[in-house]
Amino acid sequence: MKLRIKVTMGTVLVAAGTCAALTAGTLAVAATGSSKPPAPKVVVADGDDLLPSATATDWVTYSDHLAVVTVTAEHALPASAEEVAAGEGFIPRVITAHVDKILWSRPDAPAAPTTMDWDLDGWTFHGDVQTPVRLDGEPSMAVGEQYVVPITYLSPTLTVNEAGWEPLSTEALLPDANDTLGAGAQVIGYDGPASDPTHESAVKDDAWGGTPEELAATLAATAPDPAAAPYMQLPPDVRFASVNNSDHTTG
Repeated sequence: MKLRIKVTMGTVLVAAGTCAALTAGTLAVAATGSSKPPAPKVVVADGDDLLPSATATDWVTYSDHLAVVTVTAEHALPASAEEVAAGEGFIPRVITAHVDKILWSRPDAPAAPTTMDWDLDGWTFHGDVQTPVRLDGEPSMAVGEQYVVPITYLSPTLTVNEAGWEPLSTEALLPDANDTLGAGAQVIGYDGPASDPTHESAVKDDAWGGTPEELAATLAATAPDPAAAPYMQLPPDVRFASVNNSDHTTG
């Protein structure tokens, strides 16, 4: 699924990837010797994910595979003609992730892809000035970095406008370096379990500092949500809606 993030007057109005209804804040660089307000270093967007990803149960219920991926490329998409004419708007960033290894798969999952293109974030622009936009909880996703991530195949539905493979959520992208989860890349708003005192990201907290294989073993030992059992052949967003008695049926 590839939805545009549209930025107007500093507010993120529409989401990218598997998120929706985003709002924006900034991480600022302090001004030195100037009365001007600090210039934003990065716009940090918050949003509601399409699918839950806080627990291991969420991962085995709504993802298809746990994959080791490497970011191999990135490129920018053009801003809309309307935004270019206005001199301000949003430039989407598309990253290509190569699937290096599959660590876990749910029963009857579709075959895993070899590569995936994700437009999760991008840059705002005002004239010639560009400022990165990143989602809260998202890692840097720079070329050459490796991640362990639950991936899920999305089909067109009332809430998904384009079929494709996506991370379960941006917060589920775990940096992986030297066989250690949490090493190798900075994550916006998260620096391990100590930065999550309410344990909102339980599976990430538990996996942080461990190995990819240990996380895969956790998923293998975890049962899906029993309430989702009758719906496991449905698209994941429809599955989730069915569990919660809401309407995300296919179009």
